[in-house]
Amino acid sequence: MVDYLKKYEIPVFHLKEQVYTYDFEDDDRFFACFENSLVEKGRFVAQLQLRKDRNMLHLQFRIKGSTQLVCDRSLDEFEYPFELQRFHIVQFGDTETFYSDDLTILPSSTTSINVAHHIYEEICFAVPLKKLHPRYEQEEQQEEDDDPLHNNSRLFYTTHPEEEKNQQQQSTDDEDIDPRWAILKKLKNNQNEN
Repeated sequence: MVDYLKKYEIPVFHLKEQVYTYDFEDDDRFFACFENSLVEKGRFVAQLQLRKDRNMLHLQFRIKGSTQLVCDRSLDEFEYPFELQRFHIVQFGDTETFYSDDLTILPSSTTSINVAHHIYEEICFAVPLKKLHPRYEQEEQQEEDDDPLHNNSRLFYTTHPEEEKNQQQQSTDDEDIDPRWAILKKLKNNQNEN
């Protein structure tokens, strides 16, 4: 399987300082090369624009394709289309270090890079956490619209929580008081005013 990914190998040592474009197209065989793959079936077309500078490579990936996903609700397979664009920087330094999703440092002696793993990761990032068959998406949206936690029009914000609390307390106090106690409360309030 590793031999299959050799077509994603780009010799960078002898490249001049300019922009290069590479095109890749693949299918299920690509995803089978990755152990415990999040995506097992799919196809894509990827374009890599590589700009070489003195000590770094600027990689711009444009990937368009679709994957076969399994619906979390019905367990039906469905095709999920995606289109994405990502940037990655490869710097040349003393040792190999992965700083972030967007920056990698490779030894200065590196003669080639394999971009298969970058393409695979970007496609995996495009897969949604909640996988819903398209026939359930409208139903899911309706449920969110009916849920007050998701419906912003039903939420409100107040800048005076103490005033609101006092008003609520007074209204509940007035409603819940037994008439006999109301007379005593009135007497108490009169004493406090004097």
